[in-house]
Amino acid sequence: MTTYAFGLHTLRLGTATRSLKHPVTGEVIEVPQDEGLTDDEQRTLKNMIETAGGVGPDDFGFYLICWPKDEHIRIGAGELHSGTGKCKTLTIESEQPFATKAIEFVFSIGCRCNMAFRSSVNPELVAMPPGPLGESGSPRWPSAVTLTNATDLSEWLHNTLRLPIAPDSER
Repeated sequence: MTTYAFGLHTLRLGTATRSLKHPVTGEVIEVPQDEGLTDDEQRTLKNMIETAGGVGPDDFGFYLICWPKDEHIRIGAGELHSGTGKCKTLTIESEQPFATKAIEFVFSIGCRCNMAFRSSVNPELVAMPPGPLGESGSPRWPSAVTLTNATDLSEWLHNTLRLPIAPDSER
């Protein structure tokens, strides 16, 4: 079964870095240490998942959220309830084309929790939510576009990330 995925990343990027060995080249590289969601943003995210009827987390930190017509997504948010630190990223997965309700829900997460939308495979493909943190841009993602609504997210997912959108969601 095919799984379609993309991610969200905190816009609270921080300035500290840490050194680690590149897994392919063996070269020591500096990577950013992001601050992660604020306590208020983490509470908002938890509340959004619970209000949407999210089930989980499972053993891998994923929540299942379902809507009518068998539309559903899985949200990977392992740090959210594990107590291992601030949530910095989310993984959004579906085994079917992304439906309108799912896209609207994920866009709302990005806006309310100050998170950028990202490709799962190309870290340079990034879109920002509207609002002060998103519209200010980011030196880390200089080519990121700013989305203004869920329709923009749907089009970005389809046209930029080449993810399938359910027919009822096509604009």
